[in-house]
Amino acid sequence: MGGGRTKLRLVGPSGHGRTAHLANGMVYRPASGTITVTADLWVDEMGSYSTDAAIDAYVSAETPTDEQTAAYLAAVQKGWAGKTATALGPGSGMNWLTATFGASVNATVGAPSPVAAPTTNGSEAGPATAGVSILNDGAVTTDSAATPNPPVGQAVFVIGPDSAHCSRTNNHSAIVNIHAIPGTNAIHPGVVTGRSAGLGSSPAVRTLAAIAQLRIVCPPQ
Repeated sequence: MGGGRTKLRLVGPSGHGRTAHLANGMVYRPASGTITVTADLWVDEMGSYSTDAAIDAYVSAETPTDEQTAAYLAAVQKGWAGKTATALGPGSGMNWLTATFGASVNATVGAPSPVAAPTTNGSEAGPATAGVSILNDGAVTTDSAATPNPPVGQAVFVIGPDSAHCSRTNNHSAIVNIHAIPGTNAIHPGVVTGRSAGLGSSPAVRTLAAIAQLRIVCPPQ
């Protein structure tokens, strides 16, 4: 079995207008407008299983309802990249764990500056730090055609221009430290945090399950 460790997946703009996993942890800051990067939390593929009550409800039902079946499938695949009823079918990229996210930015000079949480998840971003703001911290629980939001557990970061970092006279990278605090995830082994997750024993990381860095570089002149 696994040790309850997790990993963060960052997805953002890639080459030729595509959206892809940011394996190199880097994006170009836009000269105008904004770009978005999403973050979600996954088990580390070493072996976890779900203990969600939806599994018992499905197994004990003589004739499971469509709702029980859907809840069962969501439970058994939770946190596993690519695992769905059809292995690679619809939803295979959306079985992440429940978590809330935060961030800080290493500016050119000085200590990292926290990025404020959004005032309204999914519809209004919080104040920007070095051109970086959080539109959704993973806490969204509803979605509608009028106001589409990411599912619960996925964070959305918005990156815009910032003349203090990128201008005719400035060419500075900004390092965004993204961290995840696990929610109530019915998996076993349970999600570990802090020292057990390999993040150290500092009080600052005690509640964190995973940390990732995103490097924002200036576009070519």
